[in-house]
Amino acid sequence: MVLSQIVAVVDALGNLTRFVLLPGQSHDVVGVNLLIEDVQFGMFLGDKAFDADWLRAELTRERAIAWQ
Repeated sequence: MVLSQIVAVVDALGNLTRFVLLPGQSHDVVGVNLLIEDVQFGMFLGDKAFDADWLRAELTRERAIAWQ
């Protein structure tokens, strides 16, 4: 059995705009850099797996709201 996980970006209506497929054993936050690069956004919704200092700093720089 091969395990994988999807980290995705959706618009305000929940429509998929970008995604990255990761190996199942990788940490969720690994794919975030690829997804938010060159994207303007006002809110980031994620669970506690996305609580990383570098990501919080990036959200602050983008003036985006972090919602958990």
